Amino acid sequence: MKKQPIITYIYMGICIAFFAFLNLFTKTSIIDLITYGAKTNFMIADYKLWYLITPMFMHSAASHLGTNMLSLYFIGPFTENFLGQKKYILFIFFTGILSTMGSFIFSDFVSLGASGVIFAFLGIHLYLFIEYKKRYVEIFGTQVLTIIAINLIFTFTYSGIDISGHIFGLLSGMAFMAMTDINKTTMKKLLGFTFILLMFFGFAYKFYTYKGSEDYYQFKGYYLEQTGQKQELIKLMNEYNKKYNK
Repeated sequence: MKKQPIITYIYMGICIAFFAFLNLFTKTSIIDLITYGAKTNFMIADYKLWYLITPMFMHSAASHLGTNMLSLYFIGPFTENFLGQKKYILFIFFTGILSTMGSFIFSDFVSLGASGVIFAFLGIHLYLFIEYKKRYVEIFGTQVLTIIAINLIFTFTYSGIDISGHIFGLLSGMAFMAMTDINKTTMKKLLGFTFILLMFFGFAYKFYTYKGSEDYYQFKGYYLEQTGQKQELIKLMNEYNKKYNK
């Protein structure tokens, strides 16, 4: 007998509660979204590393929330039952953080949403299809693969979508499976581990090079100006002038 997907429902509940809070108590402007945890590169570069986690619980619009909650409702329960609750919780945070890291490395734009985790769920299906094709098709057919293809088409053709977050969500889901699949060889596990290692190297490089860049000063300066943090803005401007106007 399958267990109720409690963790999936809790995850959905947190996303819905966070969305309600933002809409009840803020104007949901870009500044509000940054303040409450949307992925923002200058925040991460300032060692506010919880900005790697909070984006996976945030949504900017009802349509954004509705689409992702519908996806979680249909795909999440399988993943939870397949992995087990403890492993599922680890999976959500593992893939959510990696998808945000991917976005940090390759995109300077503000982003948010559970899409990275949802693409990681799809990554599990893609991994199972690649490694256990015959058995997978017997159980699932090809419907989920069609969903993956459609989501990838939307990712690359619609504006305003965090492509990096989606792609690295998908890859992190596959890497998680490669590292935890007891039926696979050490070499397969090593491939998953290598991907994670490269992600951390990429993150460390971007972290080191981004802080102090002109983009860093521009985005952070705008945020400080909009939030009325005059002393911090003056301090930032002086720092910028010393660095770039010698």
